[in-house]
Amino acid sequence: MKYHSTSIILLLIFPALITSCMSNGGNTPPRIPRPPHGLSDKEPGSQAYDQDAFLGHDQAEEFNTLPLEESKRNLALLVKKIDTNGDEAVSNSELIVWINKTHIRYITSTSDIHFTDLDNDFDGLVSWTEYDSKTYGFVDSEMYEIEDEQHQELGYLRARDERRWKVADTDSDGSLTNTEFRAFIYPEEFTHTRPNYARETMNQIDMDNDQYVNFEEYINDLLTEKDQNGHPDWVDAEELRFKEVRDANGDGKLDLDEVTAWLFPLFSEVESEATHLISMSDQNMDGELDLKEILDNHDLFAGSKATEWGEALKSEL
Repeated sequence: MKYHSTSIILLLIFPALITSCMSNGGNTPPRIPRPPHGLSDKEPGSQAYDQDAFLGHDQAEEFNTLPLEESKRNLALLVKKIDTNGDEAVSNSELIVWINKTHIRYITSTSDIHFTDLDNDFDGLVSWTEYDSKTYGFVDSEMYEIEDEQHQELGYLRARDERRWKVADTDSDGSLTNTEFRAFIYPEEFTHTRPNYARETMNQIDMDNDQYVNFEEYINDLLTEKDQNGHPDWVDAEELRFKEVRDANGDGKLDLDEVTAWLFPLFSEVESEATHLISMSDQNMDGELDLKEILDNHDLFAGSKATEWGEALKSEL
């Protein structure tokens, strides 16, 4: 499923971007970046996705700069941390705890960076005005030439962010604390912001505006750009999943409750990833991973310079 939850976040180097735009004749509006959501923004099932999920995005990038032997040594040290009961094996439950902790650490650090940049008066709060001015202020400026289609999209995103802001603002004082801001950026991660997120997602997928998601709309949301002109093998399996799992009441379409169940399954992304990592590495089939099994499957858990070179070589062939 494509992520529809990414809040619009300003660049930390916004002033430099304005200068750059002015030097280009003042006709290129600043790009508004979007932080990765879910366990990774990489392709699910890829080694890069597994490495992000296991290490966290930032640490995965750091491992990719290390020589292979150093990367393995660091991975061995991490395994000791994950093995909380000290039985020299990583269980499914220990892996779930670790991946979840890694994910929370990443979204917290990302949110904190943006919050600090927005909190101009250092009062520990960010008002909607502060956020709107720094993120969307260029839309109202005559300094940039924005095409009508882009202007319309930015208007939609601005209105969407304002709705998200109000939902995240639990005390309704118009400003967000650091914790509230985290729920604003990552609404899929917090119980009180999930209903609004589910409604947003449904509205984006529901192309005929009938307040339901039919199978064609469902598949269109799953198709990648390279899939658009063909009929990928997985579509037939996904059609069966739509009928037997997603469409709980069997009426041929998904209502808001069914979309919510799709977005937030009982078997979470974290649990699914932990199961995947064990199934790919458990050589003796005991349901747990020892250090040797993890190091033997090093590329699944962590990259290195060798991994990067290997991927680069593949892309050249």
